[in-house]
Amino acid sequence: MFQFPTIAHRDNQFRVAVIVGFIAMMFYGISGRIALMRDSIGLDMSALDRAIPLVPSTFWIYGSVYFIFFASCWLQKDLKVYNRFLYTYLASYLLIAIFFCLYPTEFPRDQFPVSPTTTSGIALSLFRQVDLPNNCFPSMHVGTCVLVTLPFFRRRPKVFWVFALWTLAIAVTTLTTKQHYLVDVVAGFVYAFVMYGASVLLISTDEPSATPPSLAY
Repeated sequence: MFQFPTIAHRDNQFRVAVIVGFIAMMFYGISGRIALMRDSIGLDMSALDRAIPLVPSTFWIYGSVYFIFFASCWLQKDLKVYNRFLYTYLASYLLIAIFFCLYPTEFPRDQFPVSPTTTSGIALSLFRQVDLPNNCFPSMHVGTCVLVTLPFFRRRPKVFWVFALWTLAIAVTTLTTKQHYLVDVVAGFVYAFVMYGASVLLISTDEPSATPPSLAY
């Protein structure tokens, strides 16, 4: 296993989460700007992509991806697992940023215009002005949710299932807000599982675990 310095302790657990989240968003944002210099690729829509309608009111669930990240960081108690999670999260965004620069994909939002006549419509319209339409494959909205959910697996089952349902809801809204293709969602799940699984095998920290060894995986 690779040994990495411990970056999060009890007294700075949430502050480190803010820093890590900011750096991850920098990776994502910079890759999006670089991808603008290249021709984005449009993917084929599946029958389900075409059948699912635009539902602006689901934007509020879609936007809760930022809350699920900080909620996970706040609730994680095992510092060894938490530090590994932070490294995994950063590595996932760094690698995907490189992929986005090399293979930018774009969802055709113009085919699903948002009418800014409701609060939800206004919010989604404003979000679309900030969030670039490229870099949609795989969905890091979904990838983020999976990554923040897996640390609770086997350790805190009730918390895990709450986050799993939350993740599923957000995954669905990536389709109902017309931000992603179905294949983006599937790829987001796969990418996050692969990255987290690799981190369990490869990453170790020097912080002793607060969880009994029998619960480690």
